[in-house]
Amino acid sequence: MRYILLFCFFLIVSNADDNSFSKEFEDIKLIQKGIKRDFYINELLKKDVSSEIAYESLSLIDNMNNELFFNFAKKYNHDETFAVAQCMNMSVKDLINTYADCIVLGLDTKKLSRLSAIEFDLIKQKVNNKYPDFSNKLKVVSAAIPFTKLITQKKDDFYDIFLNVNKEFRQKYFNYKLPKRSFEKIFIDKEKFNQFLNISLTDSKLDNLNSSLLEIDDKELNFTSSFLLGLSNIKINNFNQAFIYFNNALLKTSSQYQIDKINFWLYKITKDETYLNNLLNSNELNFYSYNAIEIVKKDIDLGTLLTKIENIDSLRKEYDTNRIALLYSLAKTKSNFDLNMISRDFNVGIFQLKVDLIDSISNLLNLEKENEKIDYFNIDENLKFANIHISNIENRYKNPLLVSIVFDGVKINFEKIELNTLEPYISLELLLKDNLEEKKNFLMYYVLYYNSLTKKSKDKISLQSIFENLMKPIHKLDE
Repeated sequence: MRYILLFCFFLIVSNADDNSFSKEFEDIKLIQKGIKRDFYINELLKKDVSSEIAYESLSLIDNMNNELFFNFAKKYNHDETFAVAQCMNMSVKDLINTYADCIVLGLDTKKLSRLSAIEFDLIKQKVNNKYPDFSNKLKVVSAAIPFTKLITQKKDDFYDIFLNVNKEFRQKYFNYKLPKRSFEKIFIDKEKFNQFLNISLTDSKLDNLNSSLLEIDDKELNFTSSFLLGLSNIKINNFNQAFIYFNNALLKTSSQYQIDKINFWLYKITKDETYLNNLLNSNELNFYSYNAIEIVKKDIDLGTLLTKIENIDSLRKEYDTNRIALLYSLAKTKSNFDLNMISRDFNVGIFQLKVDLIDSISNLLNLEKENEKIDYFNIDENLKFANIHISNIENRYKNPLLVSIVFDGVKINFEKIELNTLEPYISLELLLKDNLEEKKNFLMYYVLYYNSLTKKSKDKISLQSIFENLMKPIHKLDE
């Protein structure tokens, strides 16, 4: 009798959960197709939902990413689908011990470039006959001198390998001057060549490769390529060639931000005040135009420029000026103060925090109340988790730029560089290329908010003072 009662109890609980998830799923169906609905489907699939709900959710998904697919596969309860998901998420060690189909699914070029010689041999034996294209990629990456194999590949195969190996492999094995015939072959595909330059010219450890690229014809290349070619020529003090590339870049854009970027660098290498005046007359306030404002010590009315949020201002009694400025500048550059923002990677809220980070902090500190879910889009909840995250970061890093980088979960090394008229600007353009524009504007807004919160002139800061603090001492982030 006792077992029957227990069975009935679990059956009732199970049915209650199913009804709860069904109601939640019906609510999700009402959300307009897009990132928001994808996010809520992903959150639902993390729960103990039925395979029927998982299957039905598939038709509602707008943009399938790896996380969403893996959560779907776990709940759909279909052997082949789950096997694909497992292969995609499997470690290299586990992949080696599996079968050819799974190896090809799970072993992308980045993972491939981390294999040892023994691991290469084991994988070759399994995929050689069934997947000739994959085997060819293996032969290039596992060759005694991979570069000599790389340059003999067809154009598409060259790009597939070069663009997708990990950075360390590229630096170790592909840092050679590009032969003329190889250059002419890959230069045909301008779109891929732009990607090639964006990787190569932003990596100082590819100096030999880059030395063969610094005077190429950029007529058919995009703005970014022309700009990076200009920047790379500055690094070798070839200012005349840099001037040519920067002016070519100007002809390829109507974006005020990009125009300001070029005017900033033209001023840096020529000291011609025409470019400085162009920046001062820009109709957009950004990192580059604000640098010009600092150079001429021009006053600006901060009152009309800066958004103020009562929930952040109310923390001034609890936190110092630095923290309030950090919160404002992060919220501004990450979401433009949009409480409901969701990124394609499912970062959420005004500070674009990762859901896993929020859940981890919540579990660690027992912040989630019984039967009460965390509201990822509530500003006070966002502030609470952002402050905990920042406090943890500030145990190691004090400079606001470093805090903002680690806030995103990014790890990057700032090599010791000498502060001068061109540095750290060159390094900022190259080291932070993945989220460069956000970080540069973060710095500008940090200065603006900090100064708006500071009454005494002697306590106000500048971009230059942040850079000086960054350089002494250098804080190195672990690779």
